[in-house]
Amino acid sequence: MKKRKPSDFVLSELVENSKGFSGAEIQEAVKEALFMAFDEHREPDTNDIIVALENTYPLARVMGEQLDDLRKWAKGRTVPASKEKFDGMGLKQDPDRPVLKREYNNAFIKKKRK
Repeated sequence: MKKRKPSDFVLSELVENSKGFSGAEIQEAVKEALFMAFDEHREPDTNDIIVALENTYPLARVMGEQLDDLRKWAKGRTVPASKEKFDGMGLKQDPDRPVLKREYNNAFIKKKRK
């Protein structure tokens, strides 16, 4: 695989567009950007990665409520890994997101009241 230089990309834009993504999710977006550029017979650029990120739903957004509940549960029961406070990364939860079948049967996932 060809090595690419970070200076070939606008890192500040990539950081802004990848808030809430795990390392694995970012890696998959980069791979997708490589495929997109390859299909067009060119080198990947910042925009390719941003488009791939926009087409990805990070776990922090898809299961945000469950992660928030887990953080609340862990707050008084565990030792924090760092002294920094978690700010939620400004992610907006999607109220219209589809619910997975396994979420309905999971005792640890809070059910919404209608």
